[in-house]
Amino acid sequence: MKTGLHQTVLGEVLKAWRLGSGWNVREAADLIGISASTLCRIENGETTPDAKTFLAILNWLMRTPDA
Repeated sequence: MKTGLHQTVLGEVLKAWRLGSGWNVREAADLIGISASTLCRIENGETTPDAKTFLAILNWLMRTPDA
């Protein structure tokens, strides 16, 4: 499956934010409200989140790391 640039960039941003915050995939997925496997697929550019998941990710990214 061909990956679009937006998928790759979103995945890179998510992974960088997660690692910079010190969370593993399962912890971050729990905070976002999605499964760890879904977060892995998004981080790897294998899938694009639906609107509900995208909004949950945005809310998570807008939080401060120690919130």
